[in-house]
Amino acid sequence: MPFPVVQAATLAGQALRLPTDLAHEQNVLLVLFSREQQIGINSWIPYVKRIEQLYDTLGLYEVLVLGRAWFGSRAITNARLRADIPNPSLRARTIPLYIDRATFLRALDLAATPEISVLLVDREGHLSWNTRGQVTPDKVQALAQAIADTRPRER
Repeated sequence: MPFPVVQAATLAGQALRLPTDLAHEQNVLLVLFSREQQIGINSWIPYVKRIEQLYDTLGLYEVLVLGRAWFGSRAITNARLRADIPNPSLRARTIPLYIDRATFLRALDLAATPEISVLLVDREGHLSWNTRGQVTPDKVQALAQAIADTRPRER
């Protein structure tokens, strides 16, 4: 199943067309649907960052699926998010999506109840691995194996 094509911008202000404009050939997307889920996302970050150090073709992004909102509301929400995230490198990897949640969940064949999701996606939109929920050793091992199995080969 392909990752849906979405227009977005990072909290650092970089316009993106997902997944084509992601900076790396492979990308771990930590997807959350509410502020309360940030704790679950934070549990994944140290493990993904360790894996990221092994591969220069791997990037990490936090994707906040916020639902549809009118433009003025988006500006206010983004300003609040930037205030909560003062670190420039975190802003550069944080992408709020103002899209219909149900459509997004269906496109990725995720359950209708939004739970944090971890996706391994390339720039063509191929979803090669995913899981949901809090980090566990088995999930980290499965992610690392999926990255190793799908990483671009030397030519």
